[in-house]
Amino acid sequence: MFWAYAGIARSTDNPPQWLGDPPHERWYSVYDSDIDTLNIFANHTKEISKIIN
Repeated sequence: MFWAYAGIARSTDNPPQWLGDPPHERWYSVYDSDIDTLNIFANHTKEISKIIN
């Protein structure tokens, strides 16, 4: 489960700050480079659209 879509956000801080999530949950953001995850969302959206339309 992800908590936030971070999109194109990239931290320039050193050490890098994770964007979209609190520091203790830094692994749960989805970035624009997470192609496999974004494809899962897109495919799921298509399937849900078939059900509700």
